[in-house]
Amino acid sequence: MRTKRCLALLTFCVLLFVAGCGGSGKTVAPQGDAGGAKKTAKGLVDPCALLTKAEAEAALGEQVKEPEFTDTKNPLGQKLCLYSPVSEKAKRFIQLSVVQNEGMGKSLRDQGYNVEQLYEETKNNLTDAKPVSGIGDGAFWGTNGLHVLKGNFYLNISVGNTSIPQNLELAKGLAEKVVPRL
Repeated sequence: MRTKRCLALLTFCVLLFVAGCGGSGKTVAPQGDAGGAKKTAKGLVDPCALLTKAEAEAALGEQVKEPEFTDTKNPLGQKLCLYSPVSEKAKRFIQLSVVQNEGMGKSLRDQGYNVEQLYEETKNNLTDAKPVSGIGDGAFWGTNGLHVLKGNFYLNISVGNTSIPQNLELAKGLAEKVVPRL
């Protein structure tokens, strides 16, 4: 009898732990007022603080799930925020990717690598890159969305298929809100 109680308690604790951790490695991001970049303990920008859920819903014209923050833990220090539509039939979404100089791994920084180099290398390696004027210090539309260089930030705004002209307009509208908040 005592063994069954201990086993039940242990099972409950494991389930509670898994539920608290989100299970997928992704976490729901706390939403601020998106009035400016919220920074993490290391002084890095949280991409989910750059756009509110309400702004994402207005841009997509439909309800979205709670934003999902992902720290890729890659050497670039890339942080992601995904706004997925509630509807399973939706063809668009919003994903913000932020890389900043201060978040890059020490080995990259020691080699002098920075977001400007990342931006230029990405632009030069994409055969479909098309310049977009008036956004940040530089911007182009290509594979994976709208790529923006702004100071020490490299921002990518993905909204869906890049061959659909309306998606460029959606990404540019989002950039008008997000870029000044960096």
